[in-house]
Amino acid sequence: MSKTFPGWTFGVEIEFAVAYITNPEDNPDPSEKRTVYYGPLTANDKSVARDYLADRWQARLPQDPLGDKELDTGHEGNQVNLKKAFNKEAHHAAMKRHMAKTVRNAGHEGEWAFKSDWSVEGPKLPPPGYEFLDMEVNSPPFYFCKEAVYAVQDVVALLTNAYCLNINETCGIHVHVGAGERDFEFRTLQKLTSFLWAFTPQLNSLHPLSRQEQRVEEANASSIRETSRYAERRKFTHKLRPTPLQGVAKFMSYTNKDEMLWPAIKRKYPKGMAYNLLWQHPKIAAETMIKFEGEENFSPKQTIEFRQHAGSLNTEEIGNWIETVVGILEFCQKSSATQIYELFLLTQLETREKLGDGHDAQREEDEGPILAEGKFTIIDLLTTMKLWGPALYYRQLRYYIHNPVRDDEQKPKETKLWEYEIQRFDGTWKGTMEEFVQTENMRDAWDAANAACKALRLAGSENKWWTFNPGHPMWPAHDKKLDGYADTDAATDSQASDKGSQKGKPSESDDSELTQYSLGTWTEDSDDEDLE
Repeated sequence: MSKTFPGWTFGVEIEFAVAYITNPEDNPDPSEKRTVYYGPLTANDKSVARDYLADRWQARLPQDPLGDKELDTGHEGNQVNLKKAFNKEAHHAAMKRHMAKTVRNAGHEGEWAFKSDWSVEGPKLPPPGYEFLDMEVNSPPFYFCKEAVYAVQDVVALLTNAYCLNINETCGIHVHVGAGERDFEFRTLQKLTSFLWAFTPQLNSLHPLSRQEQRVEEANASSIRETSRYAERRKFTHKLRPTPLQGVAKFMSYTNKDEMLWPAIKRKYPKGMAYNLLWQHPKIAAETMIKFEGEENFSPKQTIEFRQHAGSLNTEEIGNWIETVVGILEFCQKSSATQIYELFLLTQLETREKLGDGHDAQREEDEGPILAEGKFTIIDLLTTMKLWGPALYYRQLRYYIHNPVRDDEQKPKETKLWEYEIQRFDGTWKGTMEEFVQTENMRDAWDAANAACKALRLAGSENKWWTFNPGHPMWPAHDKKLDGYADTDAATDSQASDKGSQKGKPSESDDSELTQYSLGTWTEDSDDEDLE
């Protein structure tokens, strides 16, 4: 395990489904030695179930609600059998109690919490005679070291040997990483955000397609390139997502944490990103999570949550993922300006992505593999960061080669904010093609005027008319390679690049000089409040 900054802390959330039976005499497999029966139910189990159901549906329940009657949950057309719901939650309570006792009796210190997770489902074809309940085990916070990783692996192995657990596509592993008692430094967060943008395809290759942004409706692990405010806003006004290097330049241009994190986070359900930065923006975190959890249950965290990993009970896989995510933060904290800048420049080699439009195979035959599957894979990235252990593990395991499939139904519906687009999409557009083209042109003119107004406002210039020249000496010095990806009024990238200038590279010691390599934010689109 690589030597790291001693202050990193981490905690793990592991999701799985658990098999159970309600009658010990009805075990369909008497040879099964693992626990499947959690009775007899105690008075406390029943009390916990009753309180849970009452809180969930704001209903008054009888002391022992075992009658076969329907309970109106308050949602139209939604009734549940009270007896079945009560028995299920009572077994849930018994199961959590049993598992917590097993972990304690094995001598594991700290509070290992067992919780329900509504997003977890049982297997699609469960073994006959068994029912399944959702479960999530949360580790206590650890300081990152090999002994802490071993403790997590030991608990996973213990649970796997003691209970009948099921892993399926609804399950995931979430790793929270913190900086001990400290807050994350702004520069570390800035480099991390840019890193996640730059190397989304490489990181995606560690995870199955079920944990990719193509399943955007599920919103459990969408990427910063796909669903961040910045990516979505750019798609509205420019029709295309920013290039890798352009996104890096954007995030490296900010000068404070809140300003930078706002465009990096999703508008809707911001927690549901592959790499959740929500907790680093307290205002958004509070406003968002109180809606989901209630004010009394809201508990802020000073962590970054890595949510993309698929469910697993493989202890080696879990250990390597923990080391990988801590290693990414370690790299972003310790890398000099020149190191991180030169690494980000590799994204210039990413000339295309897989689109899932049925033509990816032909493009690969004509142009070769995409960068993440060819010249700079996840193995190359891990090796560059000197994460030798994970690099060796994933090299032997083989990373995923994805072939995404997209259709119109998988695209976010909220991308259509203009009335003529909605009408065109749903078939209610009554105008001619010429009128549609004219409307498109007027929309583009609106976008340009809006951006120009913001430019004038942010630049504080009295000049009401100008042509943007990214190489003009009024701008901070920067590498002209960035101009090729600049958000400019130039007709082509090459024209924009021709206007650039190079004023030297950043020093090894001063991260603040990274801003010299960033494009000014004044050319960006209108404020995100317009999206709400």
